Amino acid sequence: MPPLEKTRQFYLACLTGKRDQVKQFLEDKTLDINFQDKVDYNQTPLYIACQEAHTEVVRLLLKDERIEINVSNRYNETPFYIACASGYLAIVELLLKEEKLEVNRADINGLTPFWIAYLSGHTKIVKLLIHDKRTMVDEFDKNGKTPFYIACQYGLYEIATLLLNDERVDVNHASNSGETPFYIACKNYRIEIVKLLLENENIDVNTARHGGWTPLISACYNGDLDIVQLILVKREGVDITAKDRNGKTAIDIIKERLEGERRWEKAEDFKKREIKYQKIIDLLESFEKNPNETRALLRNKLGISGKFESSFSFSFSFSFSFFSNYYLFQKDIAAASIFSIIVLVSDNYFQLKDDTIVS
Repeated sequence: MPPLEKTRQFYLACLTGKRDQVKQFLEDKTLDINFQDKVDYNQTPLYIACQEAHTEVVRLLLKDERIEINVSNRYNETPFYIACASGYLAIVELLLKEEKLEVNRADINGLTPFWIAYLSGHTKIVKLLIHDKRTMVDEFDKNGKTPFYIACQYGLYEIATLLLNDERVDVNHASNSGETPFYIACKNYRIEIVKLLLENENIDVNTARHGGWTPLISACYNGDLDIVQLILVKREGVDITAKDRNGKTAIDIIKERLEGERRWEKAEDFKKREIKYQKIIDLLESFEKNPNETRALLRNKLGISGKFESSFSFSFSFSFSFFSNYYLFQKDIAAASIFSIIVLVSDNYFQLKDDTIVS
């Protein structure tokens, strides 16, 4: 059989998954096993075996010392890339065992195997690649969006958790529009992601997108009271007075929206929105005046514990101030339990303690 014809038959055996034929061809040491089929987009026998999910053929080819595992096709897609894109976990696992593997070789559009597996929804492969230290998990696309950003954007909790705890990931990397992963989670009402991120001290909750909108302003504008409450409770450093490029705070923006959009709404819809926005306004104004007391009451409402110290003392004037303010605030927030009072007092105690140290 002429060499070219022999090569073509070998390629066809890999394409159709004929393991025994492939094994027989590999015994011929003169055979070009890295042949690229010019008709078939410059694909190699290994590439086509990976593309067609012929795991046993791939296993045979990888055992041959002549194999070149990183040869790409016309679109710069390697065998590893196509296995990740197609979701063939067993083949991906085989290829990852190869030291010569170029794990991060991108296609002509700049997408790496990790990115294509991620975008294709192959979660098991994504998790496998995250655990491989060779994988560049923090690459961003043409819009400046990282895999972590997209996980937060679409509420992919499991992937977001893995990437959040990966030291290779910049958890505050912003997109080209200036939106951080936390911002987009708040904007898209991914409340479970918001909760997850707020538990991580590395998350910056105040970074504003282009135009000056912070995550808090975005949540307020959308009327997402749940997210506003979580941000206020979980982060003592949240800036509720931040202004956008027009010099407007979250309260200003809500009031403006409340006044300016009634024309296109039914009366009942406007009333619902008015009630929702008024609750946010009241909450922000209360927080601005008494952040510790407001935060403690919110903790009780949301079932979140605050700081506590079993032994403490405080002055009568502070006690009176606390109970009077609590009474005024309880008309908007459900009556607090004895536990919430302890939490509130402990928060204020620590605040007084900190203030004393500073002074």
